[in-house]
Amino acid sequence: TDEGMEGAHRPGHFQGVATVVDRLIKQVKPNRMYLGQKDLQQFKVISAMVEVVGHNIDLIMCPIIREPNGLAMSSRNERLTPEARQGLGVIYDTLCYVKEKYETSDIDDLKEEAVNRLIDSPYVKSVEYFEIVDALNIKPIKSVNTSVSSLACVALQAEDVRLIDNMSLIS
Repeated sequence: TDEGMEGAHRPGHFQGVATVVDRLIKQVKPNRMYLGQKDLQQFKVISAMVEVVGHNIDLIMCPIIREPNGLAMSSRNERLTPEARQGLGVIYDTLCYVKEKYETSDIDDLKEEAVNRLIDSPYVKSVEYFEIVDALNIKPIKSVNTSVSSLACVALQAEDVRLIDNMSLIS
C-alpha cells in the first residue's frame, strides 16, 4: 500500500505518517477518524496500520471537495497565483477525460494522453506520476477491468506547489 505513487516519490513519508497517527490515536482514543479521499494512499496506509495495531476506530473517507473549476481543494492552492489556480482546472478536466475514455482505451495509451494533456498546460511544470490503480490495494492495473474499482491518480508540480488528485473511473 505504501509502495508506488506517493511512496515512490516521498520515501519514508508513510512510515512517519503511520507513526504520528498511531501516537495520536493512542493519546486521543477517538471512535472515528475522518480522512480525505484526495490523500487516498495515505488513507490506505492508515487503514492497514489501524488493522495491524488493533485500534478500535472507524476510519471514514470523506469525498474530495472541489473549487468551481474542479481543482481539488487544498491549503496548498493558496500558494498558487490566481491565474494558475484557475488554469489548473486542467487536472480535473484530464481526470474526467480519462474516466470518459477508460472502458474503450488501452491503459498505457490513456496514461500517456493524460500526461500530455497536463504538460501542455502552461501552469504544470512537471508530472510526477499519472497512474490507474485498483482502489482496493492501490496497485497499478495493466488493462481495463470494469469489475475492479479503478482510480486515476495524479501528482504534479505547478509553480512551486505539489498537487495530488484522484478520481474513480467506474461510475
